[in-house]
Amino acid sequence: MVDLSKLVEYDRAHPVKIHTPNGDDVGITIYVVSQDSKRVVDALRENQAEVWSKEAAGEEKRFVDVVADRSRAILIHSIDSWDWGEQTFGHLGEGAECSVENREFLIDHPNAAWIRDQIAEGCATLANFTGGSPKNARRGSKRT
Repeated sequence: MVDLSKLVEYDRAHPVKIHTPNGDDVGITIYVVSQDSKRVVDALRENQAEVWSKEAAGEEKRFVDVVADRSRAILIHSIDSWDWGEQTFGHLGEGAECSVENREFLIDHPNAAWIRDQIAEGCATLANFTGGSPKNARRGSKRT
């Protein structure tokens, strides 16, 4: 018998190997947790509380902007750690701390849509968080 309550490990880091838009491996691995992990859900709650607070103060935000902010928060807080290999992206590269500021830089960069798409797919694919940990997955900081 299988305990189905343990089937999905939302907070376990899953490696997402980044590829160019043409499909070539670039040697960067970004480790993500599920978009349903505790840290992401907590960040979304904070984001929603801020929206409600601003609405209560009379400041309204367009729905499309609320949705964009929510998507941004999911991506930023789903990144657990990274390995840039020999690559760089702006000031990010070997030894770049996986800080909130650096994650925001990556997610907000106008030329990172192709990377954002791969991160989004990795953290949204529930199958990535079932079963045992991949043998090559690093355990990153749980700090966000």
